[in-house]
Amino acid sequence: MTQRRRPNDNPGSPFFGLAETDFEDLPPLVKKRIVRLLAHVSEKSYRRGVQHGVELRNRITRDIPRWRMGPVSRSPEIDSNRTLSSVEMLFRELGLSLTRYGFEEPGSRPRKP
Repeated sequence: MTQRRRPNDNPGSPFFGLAETDFEDLPPLVKKRIVRLLAHVSEKSYRRGVQHGVELRNRITRDIPRWRMGPVSRSPEIDSNRTLSSVEMLFRELGLSLTRYGFEEPGSRPRKP
């Protein structure tokens, strides 16, 4: 086991209060499931925010309720037809931090200790 590092003290970070070693003992399958859950939750939150923005500004012609309730395993952009997986989007936004906390992007090479 590695030395326990001081918890993240940035309240604006999703890792606030967590040390980089907090998840190191979890099995890889559990980490993968946690990452998928985080990606799905993040995607739902993002879509909810976009829906509110669109309702206030009324600038996007997409069927917003249908778009918002779509599968959270995908992360479609609101203003184009481009789509990533929600896990890819999660790693695009928080990949460096997730990697530091021991979560690896699916399909990536495991990090050497």
